Amino acid sequence: MGNKVNNTYLDLLASYESVLPNYLEKYSSEKIYFQKLQKNYNIKSFRAQDLSKDQLSEELKNIKSDLIISIRFGKIFNENMIKAAQCPIINIHSGILPDYKGILASFWSKKQNESKYGFTIHSIEDSGIDTGSIF
Repeated sequence: MGNKVNNTYLDLLASYESVLPNYLEKYSSEKIYFQKLQKNYNIKSFRAQDLSKDQLSEELKNIKSDLIISIRFGKIFNENMIKAAQCPIINIHSGILPDYKGILASFWSKKQNESKYGFTIHSIEDSGIDTGSIF
C-alpha cells in the first residue's frame, strides 16, 4: 500500500483538506459570498462539521426545505441523518465519479495522470461513500 514517505505526504494533504474550509471562511471573501446568498435568497446554512451526528440529525429534521446541498462536508451522512432531512440531499463532490470517491479526489486523479479533472453533483441516497445517482 505504498511506502511510509508517501503515506506521510497523504496524511499531510488530508490534514490540509480538513483545515482549508476554516482558512477560507476566516481569510477569504467566500464567507461574504455565502452570506450574500443567504440574505438575498433566504437560504439557511450551518457548519455541520461543528455538530455531532445526533445534533446534525436534529438540525436536518428542523429544516423546512425542498433541497439540501452538501458542500465540503467531509463526513458520511448516516441513515438517521438522511431520514431526518425529509427532502432530497445532493452533494457537490470534488472529483469525477464513479472513478474517484471519497476525500482528495482531485489529488488521486492527478496521481493517476488523468487528462480530465472536475467535480460531480450526485444525490445522497444512503450511507455509502459517493454512491448516489449522478446528475
